[in-house]
Amino acid sequence: MPAAASAIEFTRRRVVAQLLFWGVYLDQDTAGTLELLVSELTTNAVEHSGAQRFEIGVAVREGEVFVAVADASPDLPVLRNAGGDEESGRGMFLVDLLSTAWGVAQRPVGKEVWLTLRLPARPAPVVQAPTRPDSEAIGHLRPYAHQAG
Repeated sequence: MPAAASAIEFTRRRVVAQLLFWGVYLDQDTAGTLELLVSELTTNAVEHSGAQRFEIGVAVREGEVFVAVADASPDLPVLRNAGGDEESGRGMFLVDLLSTAWGVAQRPVGKEVWLTLRLPARPAPVVQAPTRPDSEAIGHLRPYAHQAG
């Protein structure tokens, strides 16, 4: 994917859409958190790596979603606590706070920053007991007799 600012929003929405397409259950909170985390990883690849392109991978395994963003920069992300008046610098802090786990893997060219996020349990389907028809409705039913032909 080209390392452009427009790719950040596209990528975060695309990841959630892909998971829904695969039939992965996401509640609203998890979808929002996932969008934020993908946005932070792609923002780092676009704004801080100096790379022209980045790659993103997504997988689902054992109740978690795995997201990896790779770029050609060897510079590793920095986990820091930005001051209250700083406009940036909180990305990896948020990744650390909100993800289940995260890490960095060196590649022959560049790095891959990955995270996992626990997926919510799919809610049980709501089954309503059938209602008993009233006697007036039953009076309008005709018995069905199958005739062998």
